Amino acid sequence: MNRFIELVSFYYLVSNQKFNKTTTKILKAHTYTDAVIEGIEFRSNFLGELLDTNQLDVFDRSGLVYLFDAQIAYADHYADIDVPAHKKKNRSKTQISNMMRALTLFNQALEEKNINKKILRCDKVNEIHVGYFHNYLNHYASNTYNRFVNSCKSFFKWAIKTYDLRMENPAATI
Repeated sequence: MNRFIELVSFYYLVSNQKFNKTTTKILKAHTYTDAVIEGIEFRSNFLGELLDTNQLDVFDRSGLVYLFDAQIAYADHYADIDVPAHKKKNRSKTQISNMMRALTLFNQALEEKNINKKILRCDKVNEIHVGYFHNYLNHYASNTYNRFVNSCKSFFKWAIKTYDLRMENPAATI
């Protein structure tokens, strides 16, 4: 009896334009989810070696902030990656995955309306976009709907504070 084992290799590429450095790593993960987690840790370690956090702010507040980039940064923050020890929340994997699912559903609602999350600036997200999200969640139970909406509100609250965005929270009125 022949048994075939499917081997999947995951590669992670990290580059930092500010220091003109790039590196890659073959990850040890066997599933995509594990590869994402391992990749985030690798990126954090790589950037941590490059940056002296006492001299350089991790967030470039002067540039434009795109929705997808902010969501990635929020996912890192929510998972306590590169968060000072006194500010860590120690959230469970379930809480983290629920937040990730809410952001994914928000992105899917935008994609359904042919809006590219990678080129949409955070400060350009408005109540119309949140309305798309509301309509996209109509088939969920009320508790699930509320959980996803609260995750969306928390994300925008964090983004506004972190990136000094001059905007109101578009999800605040849901």
